[in-house]
Amino acid sequence: MPVFHPEATRLHRRTLPLIGGLLAALLPLSLAAADPPAPLPLPPAEADAPPPLAPESIEQLRELQARVERVARDTAAATVALDLRYSGTGSGVIISEDGYILTAAHVIGDADRILQVRFPDGQVHPARTLGSDQRSDAGLAKLEGDGPWPHVPIAPAGSLDVGQWVVALGHPGGFAPERPAVVRLGRVIRVRPLVGIQSDCSLIGGDSGGPLFDLHGRVVGIHSRIGRGPRTNIHVPIADYLESWERLAAGRQWGERKSPLLGVALGPDPADRGVLIQQVLRRSAAARAGLRRGDIILALDEVATRDSDTILEHMSLQLPGDVVQVHVLRGETQLTLPATLGEVPTR
Repeated sequence: MPVFHPEATRLHRRTLPLIGGLLAALLPLSLAAADPPAPLPLPPAEADAPPPLAPESIEQLRELQARVERVARDTAAATVALDLRYSGTGSGVIISEDGYILTAAHVIGDADRILQVRFPDGQVHPARTLGSDQRSDAGLAKLEGDGPWPHVPIAPAGSLDVGQWVVALGHPGGFAPERPAVVRLGRVIRVRPLVGIQSDCSLIGGDSGGPLFDLHGRVVGIHSRIGRGPRTNIHVPIADYLESWERLAAGRQWGERKSPLLGVALGPDPADRGVLIQQVLRRSAAARAGLRRGDIILALDEVATRDSDTILEHMSLQLPGDVVQVHVLRGETQLTLPATLGEVPTR
């Protein structure tokens, strides 16, 4: 039977506050020093034999289907729904045994908030929000508790190519106990610094923060800006998380997203030829390009513009300083006017 000495007990009482203070001081340092999970390289056999970009036979289609089914099966347990009591729902993906969750910055909001993580089997566990980069929309959270938690590997930075097949998972519309995470297949349309990965995976509200996988089941991106059309979905590249990991894990918040501005007010064209310019803002990109009130916008670059939503979607893929070719109808004359986009002013 253990024997407790009175002096030892007094010493224990004096040292507890000191130890607690040291732990509180060291906790942010331990978070800041946390290393990200190591990216998973491909075995040489798989790296040398990627799936075909355009299947040309029934066998190749079946191979693609089998890969998608394997990705869905292997990653579903780590694809979770995130529930913030006052700011809606989103998705996320667990990438480490100790419970780090990749998601979107606009999903988690501020650091040091408690959110509820809903697993596919219906279990709910709390997590704490960490850091976020508002420019790229990268966000990080961490499950509370020791785990081990189901998790998936991440791909090395720069491992994604245009035209490559990708698989999107998420919980559109929020968690639904009667169905697992929803799986969508698509391809990479464009990869651009400061904008992100553009894919044609069909996403809707609630998918934000969910994972984009390659056909090897590795996370290559996180759903960020979901467009109205299937080709205007933007994902945060995995490189943005790896490059900023220390700041994200330390709970820091930084960055500001800059939005492009053309500088026109739009309306419907009665003749249904395109989109009517109702007003051109003074000293705007549109004014400098020579656009006028009454012009009909037929296309931006090579994208036909039948309504204002099409213009908004195309603009969401641009950055301030980009040059957009604006194809307009002025009277009976078609013109192409290059416009160097400005920036939406911040309040």
